[in-house]
Amino acid sequence: MFKQLFKISLLIFLPTVIYAGAVRISPVQVDFIDHEKSSSIMLSNESTESNNLQIRVFKWLQDENGIDQYLPTDDIAISPSIVRLKPNGTNNIRFVRLNNDIAVQEQAYRIIIDELPKPVDTRKVSTGLEVLVRSSLPLFITNRNNITNIKAEIISVDHKTYVQVKNVGSRYILLQDMVVTDSLSNKTYRPQISTTNGYILAGKTRKYEITEGLESFQKPQQLHIKFKVNGKDYSF
Repeated sequence: MFKQLFKISLLIFLPTVIYAGAVRISPVQVDFIDHEKSSSIMLSNESTESNNLQIRVFKWLQDENGIDQYLPTDDIAISPSIVRLKPNGTNNIRFVRLNNDIAVQEQAYRIIIDELPKPVDTRKVSTGLEVLVRSSLPLFITNRNNITNIKAEIISVDHKTYVQVKNVGSRYILLQDMVVTDSLSNKTYRPQISTTNGYILAGKTRKYEITEGLESFQKPQQLHIKFKVNGKDYSF
């Protein structure tokens, strides 16, 4: 019987753990600071079936609009890069920098963990659907002197209103809980921000559309912006 494969991406970000299907991943971020050369994550299979996983690392860039781009890289070695997790088993995945010079400018990468298809047992009746899970973790090479510095403003582009956030610091930022308040009407707007679009790499800019009933651009002084970055409140 023909077996069709569908592939979906699943990112469930928790404070210290993420789950890729039945596989528990910890920690949720890898950082190399100064001369640190190696780090690791732990994969734990919490199901009664084995899981085959492929682990890769991509260079993470953002264009002038803040759109993510992933490029192949040889900067980081992975061991092992393919793993078979036994039922209720664990495996430690090690990442090693091939150049451990201090990064003057922060470098960003993405760890991509893909579930591989299970072997097909032709003796069994096929369900006709297999869901393969992908998980993505950030990896940063940075130094202790990199700092956070943020600018935010309201802009209008093609009759649409946006919050534009510029990361003018030397460290990545992760936006959360953005609220825009109209000081005249006391009405609030919440641009949609998640761990998918909330990252802004060092020196990059991203804009977030205000779509909840703001029909026309208002004077910037009427709109006030608040959000969190790594748990710290910012107001503009």
